[in-house]
Amino acid sequence: SQIDRHAQSEKSATSVPSPLHESQHDQSERSASTSRTITLPLAIAKIYKLPLAAPGSLGASSLDTSSRTAYLQQEFSAAELQMSVQVKLPRSGGRIERTLNKKREPQYVVYNKDGEVKRTLVVGKEGTVLEIVRNEDYGKPDPSDNTIKLGLGDFIFYSVLVSKAAGSGFAAFIACFMSILTGLGGTLVLLAVYHQALPALPISIFLAVIMFVLTHYCMEPWIQELWRAGPFYV
Repeated sequence: SQIDRHAQSEKSATSVPSPLHESQHDQSERSASTSRTITLPLAIAKIYKLPLAAPGSLGASSLDTSSRTAYLQQEFSAAELQMSVQVKLPRSGGRIERTLNKKREPQYVVYNKDGEVKRTLVVGKEGTVLEIVRNEDYGKPDPSDNTIKLGLGDFIFYSVLVSKAAGSGFAAFIACFMSILTGLGGTLVLLAVYHQALPALPISIFLAVIMFVLTHYCMEPWIQELWRAGPFYV
């Protein structure tokens, strides 16, 4: 009857989910399953002992696919260690991101669970995993660092000279102080011209010593003579 057919159509309509609901459900399941999956070289996956998400993606017949971590006990060639595989990252651990350097070569940045960068890794031609270390870690200046730095020795020499000048008189103190600032300004100008590291002492110390000698032996006796001559009224 028409009533039975209508009831049956309503039942089938309510039992089948809508396309929108189904797509949202599939999308949430897909994002949950792939949120911790990343493609890495086999060498890096082996170091961090990460389980393979798709063991067959390596394409090597010698790969042990009995379990997701069985490959950890195997030895691979340099070409196999450079091949990319899909691995699963720990849910509560850090993450690894693939980036490109200035030469458009892949490198892998390792983050801890708090999102801080721990290290940057690259895979060499022999299948070895290398860590990129900045030059500053070995006491060498980093060419990409454009900040201006003054060493502790510079401040020590400046303070000793200014304190010695202050003991001779206020005029010598002001002359040395202004000479040091002028020398630093000249050093900064040369730094902008030559674009390389320059010593901060020579210009400042040279000008300060000259001004100290001139002030102590020429300016101060003249100032003392003016004071002994008495006040001057204009």
